[in-house]
Amino acid sequence: MTAPRYRTDRMLFIDLELTTDEPPPPGWKSEIIQLGVAELDTDTLEVGRTAAYLVRPKNWGGITPFCTQLTGISRDQVKANGRPWNEVVATFTRAFGPGAKTVIGWGRDDLDIAVACEEYGVENPVTNYVNIAVLFRMLIGNPRTTRMGLEDAMRVLGLEWPGRQHDALVDATATAMVWREMCVKMRAGMPSAEVE
Repeated sequence: MTAPRYRTDRMLFIDLELTTDEPPPPGWKSEIIQLGVAELDTDTLEVGRTAAYLVRPKNWGGITPFCTQLTGISRDQVKANGRPWNEVVATFTRAFGPGAKTVIGWGRDDLDIAVACEEYGVENPVTNYVNIAVLFRMLIGNPRTTRMGLEDAMRVLGLEWPGRQHDALVDATATAMVWREMCVKMRAGMPSAEVE
């Protein structure tokens, strides 16, 4: 099997929502219940295609009242529209080709994806992941800050939050907005880099 041609004209921004409780009981294990994807054109810096996938967890008890309050995702929604992780991965891979693009997230969603793929016995489609939170802290000159949320980055850049927080598609779109603003600021201060 040959590797797909790597694409530099598109980037994928992803976010996950996971089962949660407050406080989590001893031995709590979070599971992915939503994957949000926003594809960005690297030339125009515009978001084109987007998708949100609900994921059925193995442990339905993980979608607690606190989880529903935080994410807006209920057990009924997931039962009606969710699919097992392996099916979501297959659809995401067919639709967006993450193995041939840079995939960016705010934080370490790549680790949660790797764990879920291993548990379901499917190949991890995210092979080139960038944690933009670390990059952002470095670019603003504060690399030792241990915690800077996506909302903080939006505020620093003067951006409006695009919808409900803790919705994976909204959060993926917000991450793309941070990237776009970083690129606009960098491109404005740099000479043209035309290469023959």
